[in-house]
Amino acid sequence: MHKPAPKWLKLLITLAALFGFMVFLFHFLFNSNWFQQWAIGTANRVIGIHVKSEALRFNALTGRFEGKNLVVKIPKAESTIEVSSFKLIFNPWSVLLRKVELFDAKASGIKINLGKISQAKTSPNPKTPVHIRKILDTIVLDKAHLGDITFVFPDGSRLYFGEMKLSATKPFLFYKKAYSINWKNIIAKTQKMDVFADSVSANGSFNLPLDEKTGKLSPKIDGDLQFKKLLLAVSKTPTPWNKSQGWDDSLIPLLSSKYGLPIPEDKTYAYFDKIHLPFYVGDDSIRLRQGLIKAFGGQAHLSASWEKETQKTKWVIFNSDSFKFKHLPFGKANIKNAFGQARLTFKGEGSFKKINENKLESVLSIEFLDNQFSPDAGDLNLGSHLNMKQGKIEIPDLNLKIGSKLLKASGHISLPEKNIQLALKSDPLDLKSILHLFSKIDMPGDISAEGNMRGALSNPEVDLNITSSGFAYESLFAGTFQGGLKIRDKKLSLSGVSNLGEGHGSLNLDIKEVFRSSLQVFDLKTEFVSMPANLVLKTPVFQGILDGHFSLHKEKGDYKGQGLATLSKVTWYGVPFEKISAKLDMGNNTFNLLNSQIVFENQEVFTNTKPFAFTFDKNGYTFNGPVFKNVDLQGTFLNIKPEMLHMEISATQADLSFVEAVFPFKVDTIMASAKATVDYALKSPLDSEAQIDLLALHIEGEEKSIHLNSKTSLHYKDKILDFSPTSTLLGKGGLRLEGPLGMEGNSNLKIKGQIDFHQASEIHSQLVEGEGLADVDLTWKESLFHPEFFGTLKLDKATLLFRNLRSEISEAHGTILLEGPRYQFNNVRFNYDDSPALLNGWVVLEKQELASDNNNAPVSVITSANLNFRAEELSMNREDQWHILADTNVHLSGSLASTLKLSGSLNIVDGLYYKDYSVSQFIFKPVGIVYKEEETFPQIFKETQFDLNIKSPGEFLIKNNLAELTLVTNLHLTGTGTFPQLTGSININGGIIRALGINFEDATGFANFTQKGSLKPYMEMRATRNIRDVEVYARIRGPADNLELTLESTPALNQNDIISLIAYGQTPDELSNEKRNLFSRAALTSQVASALQAPLSKATHLDIVKVETDYTENSSSFSRFAIGKQLSERVAITVNTDLEVETASQGLGLEYLITDNLLIKGSKDTGSRYRFDLTWRMEAY
Repeated sequence: MHKPAPKWLKLLITLAALFGFMVFLFHFLFNSNWFQQWAIGTANRVIGIHVKSEALRFNALTGRFEGKNLVVKIPKAESTIEVSSFKLIFNPWSVLLRKVELFDAKASGIKINLGKISQAKTSPNPKTPVHIRKILDTIVLDKAHLGDITFVFPDGSRLYFGEMKLSATKPFLFYKKAYSINWKNIIAKTQKMDVFADSVSANGSFNLPLDEKTGKLSPKIDGDLQFKKLLLAVSKTPTPWNKSQGWDDSLIPLLSSKYGLPIPEDKTYAYFDKIHLPFYVGDDSIRLRQGLIKAFGGQAHLSASWEKETQKTKWVIFNSDSFKFKHLPFGKANIKNAFGQARLTFKGEGSFKKINENKLESVLSIEFLDNQFSPDAGDLNLGSHLNMKQGKIEIPDLNLKIGSKLLKASGHISLPEKNIQLALKSDPLDLKSILHLFSKIDMPGDISAEGNMRGALSNPEVDLNITSSGFAYESLFAGTFQGGLKIRDKKLSLSGVSNLGEGHGSLNLDIKEVFRSSLQVFDLKTEFVSMPANLVLKTPVFQGILDGHFSLHKEKGDYKGQGLATLSKVTWYGVPFEKISAKLDMGNNTFNLLNSQIVFENQEVFTNTKPFAFTFDKNGYTFNGPVFKNVDLQGTFLNIKPEMLHMEISATQADLSFVEAVFPFKVDTIMASAKATVDYALKSPLDSEAQIDLLALHIEGEEKSIHLNSKTSLHYKDKILDFSPTSTLLGKGGLRLEGPLGMEGNSNLKIKGQIDFHQASEIHSQLVEGEGLADVDLTWKESLFHPEFFGTLKLDKATLLFRNLRSEISEAHGTILLEGPRYQFNNVRFNYDDSPALLNGWVVLEKQELASDNNNAPVSVITSANLNFRAEELSMNREDQWHILADTNVHLSGSLASTLKLSGSLNIVDGLYYKDYSVSQFIFKPVGIVYKEEETFPQIFKETQFDLNIKSPGEFLIKNNLAELTLVTNLHLTGTGTFPQLTGSININGGIIRALGINFEDATGFANFTQKGSLKPYMEMRATRNIRDVEVYARIRGPADNLELTLESTPALNQNDIISLIAYGQTPDELSNEKRNLFSRAALTSQVASALQAPLSKATHLDIVKVETDYTENSSSFSRFAIGKQLSERVAITVNTDLEVETASQGLGLEYLITDNLLIKGSKDTGSRYRFDLTWRMEAY
């Protein structure tokens, strides 16, 4: 038997059943159609709103409430809320506790049309803060997920969120609530700005305590705000005449996805990769903690704080990575192209209450790096202290630097009074760098300015004195400039004068609304007189004198201008013109050269009756008109291809004889017919494209002729010139060309026919003269500037004179096989200066840069060979030195990689050495002076190993001012072209030696080559002369560059006796009294000098103490006392003084000892006289 249930349990079950019934009843009632209609109708009547929905569902047990197509109209606010679908889940039990706890809220397709916002002022409700806090305490939202949300504002602005997620926590113990809000795919479009963002998130906590005394809320919000992939598009007045692109290419995919194509040009775009702003907002302070902005290719950090009680504020903004200039939001302004990078630092502190109540001190630094238009000028740096007090900003030291040049300014800006006052002065700043911040006009040069700016911020007055040591407009150089700039009532006036060479010019410029580019009116007047064209154009290829004037009026995109330009005594690439002139006319989008006239050097006049016209539009410009008689030019320039100029040229039987000056030979007639289409690359001409149809070409003059046999065409693209089959007549020969010729490679040009060497002379740089024909069958490979030829060249009795060869090649015949750098000679016979020669074998020539070559220009070097060269009585010579005829048989073999060797023999059949010597050539080279040594062998043989036998079984003579000798040579040349070495000897078989004015006969001797690394021999020569039965021997010996002359005799005599015999034909004992006195005086003074020399040398450390006598046969002068220092074995420097009392003079001398007594002396005395003489030094014995 069961016990009855307790009463409390029965009561609990009963209450649960009753509650369940009520929930079921409420669920049934709410989901019934008649109840929903009644509830909506009641809301419409009582609240004054109109609600309409479909398929509303409510589950009272789970708290789930959902519906579709909800429309809420609020007539009083003229607003509408539309929701495609929604679902709310809340805690039904929380209603019993007078709270609404939403677990989840979902909705999509939300569109909110906001009506007009009322401007009526209403008194604030003092209980509003209490209501707000009660709402926050009553309603708790755990999470919400809303999608496809659109707000439409009365002015047509729209705000769209692709997705919005929100989550929060319940209040527990404290009034501090955590929150997290995330928006995705945000789009906001207003009249002033469009905003796009991939995501925006806000996370943190907030607290809204109520101050019981004041009844106000005291908010405390601590959070973290982040934006990702944020795009701002700020509306601006369009400037359709500015054709430049207002955004970087990297933004095109993003902008086209937001706006489609074309991208709107009436906006300035700024893109941010990420913005991170950790913040705190309270009733006591506001703080921004370590914020980060990643944008424009770099990133910046920012922090700031403000304390309410003390009014103290502090901030800092700085770049850790530079911003990229082209990514900054400059729109179409030219400044975006002026520099590569930008850096900003701005920091300060002080107190701030409002704009007129503050005291702040700050430092500003702006750096513009990587100067794009003028790299040599350097970076731009702007730095200044900025001190604000009561709204007035003091600027004590604003410094603007471009490179090392400085502009200084000081003054103040008053924000309450909205005015400015600045004084400035600058060094010569780079004009190009400054101007490109504001304009596309290219004006290279420098500018110095001094003056002031003052007045209202919106309309300041400016007065500046401006000077320039040199400036240009675009590529036209104008010389120096001196003038002044003024701004009054938003009108700029610039006037001044320029000077260039013998010419001068003037400039007057007025710009109205100078501070608003979209409203500017521009007036320019210039005049130029006797300006040198080569300096104006900065090119030596264009010479002449420029005169003229020009006036221009510009308003918005419209131009109107007129002028006249005249060039006189013109040469262009050597082509002379007497005068070139044209009227200049600029209209709306047009520029014309009218009545242009060309006067050639022969006074023939060509006048263009048709204008040469330029027409401008938004896409660029076109041009067309005559340039010469029967030569017309037209073309197009497109902004989308700023590097390319499209041209079409037509010439019909055009007489181009005026360009004959560019030909290496005299030209009488140049007639051409052609049509050409050219896409000319302005900055890189080799990247141009061209199609040329050459219809006729005739060039005649000075026994030279070039004719085109038939029509042909040339095509140029990708740096390759492609010849269609082209047949030409060149004098008695003719060539057929077909195939591509590459500027940088990929050539395969076929060349076939006959070369007339007479025609080729003066055209080929190395060929001076030529006669005869050669059959050519070649293929041009590689490039135009570094060609390689493959094929054959057959010579038939050709005569050639090359610039670097001393003799003529004649009667040349044989075959040369070309295989790029390899040349194969098959029985090539020729006469070299009438010497029969034969070439067989091959050689490889390659261009190399030699370290020893000062200009580092590539030279041809033999890298490998197997070549034999034979010649009979081959003529070889060195100008003004020697000439030989030698039977030659040499063989060049091997390679540079191992050993390149030149071996064989040179048998000298006939030879003559005839270089004269002066006495000064026996003197040592002065210390510290290095003479350039003559090149022994050409560069082509620098690394070649030698193994050559050089003999002279025939006659080999020396015949010059020192000797007439017969030689026998037996030498062996080894080493390399860089360090050659000769061994062997040259023997003297007979002849005479000239010394001291007489001939010494029966010469014998030798020259031995033994010193390594040198071609200078050791020489010994001896010859005799009989004087009064005394055999006097002259002996010359020593290294070739330091020969020593000594005198000996049989019977043996001392030097004084020998010199006396040579000078007088008598010994000293046989001399007359007068001559003996001279000789005795010399002997006596020498004895005195000898007695004094030892003690004086010891006391003074001098090497020389001498007494000398100037002596001639007819007269004598007093002896001189000389002291000096020995610099080397043969060189000394002396100071001397005459022994004569009354007219004694002093001097400085340099001596070189040829023999023991014969000196070469150079001297300067106190009378400023210079003397060079030979001195006999007589020493007593």
